[in-house]
Amino acid sequence: MFTRFKQELRDTLDRIMDIIVGMLRILVFRLFKAPGVDSTKIEVYSKKDRGPARGGTI
Repeated sequence: MFTRFKQELRDTLDRIMDIIVGMLRILVFRLFKAPGVDSTKIEVYSKKDRGPARGGTI
């Protein structure tokens, strides 16, 4: 009986983790898409060179 309970608990936890991971993927996608984040337009800076490095964008 305890083994069956452990298996059911494991299956339930796996399902809950799948749901949470899926929701986090959607949330992260929305966070980066909503404000229009475009990684090709992010300026590159270093501590030594305060200006954009190597052409200004990644």
